[in-house]
Amino acid sequence: MGLPGLRAQTRDLHERLEARVLIARPFASADAYGRWLVALHGWLAPLEEALGARADLTAAGLPAPAGRAAPAAADLAALGRVPGPRAPIRLPADTPAAVGVAYVLEGQARGGAAIAARLAAAGWGPVPHALLDRSGTAGRWRAFCAAAAPLAADPRAAAGARDAFAVLERWLEDRGVIPPGA
Repeated sequence: MGLPGLRAQTRDLHERLEARVLIARPFASADAYGRWLVALHGWLAPLEEALGARADLTAAGLPAPAGRAAPAAADLAALGRVPGPRAPIRLPADTPAAVGVAYVLEGQARGGAAIAARLAAAGWGPVPHALLDRSGTAGRWRAFCAAAAPLAADPRAAAGARDAFAVLERWLEDRGVIPPGA
């Protein structure tokens, strides 16, 4: 299965979450973007810490988490906001499922260019964009994929990724930055 299989097994959740985000229009104003960043930081920070503490992932050759929480916090500060509540993250005990969770986190880091384009199209001027900087993300993604591929073939990786998508979706919904869903 590997990463193409993992991608196929999570496509429905990715597409649903993306559609819910677009409906919510979190990039329509600086205030909406600030609320989005508060919520996203609350998910990124504890997840990066939890994944970064996993010796089994390091031993499997996975790169350290992308480090998106610090740029999100910098953008929050530039908007005059502070980080909010942190999501209660519980990683699965087994390595393949944790790789699935890391897959969702690493994929999130790749979305910066699309978000930057939406912000520019909204026409409300320059915004803090440290989180949106994609410098090095292509190389990181290739390194992640190469290391994760053997473990991503395990069905537990897809289960971990699906759970991570569900946790992120619930978190954003509970924070009021995406509309209630099914």
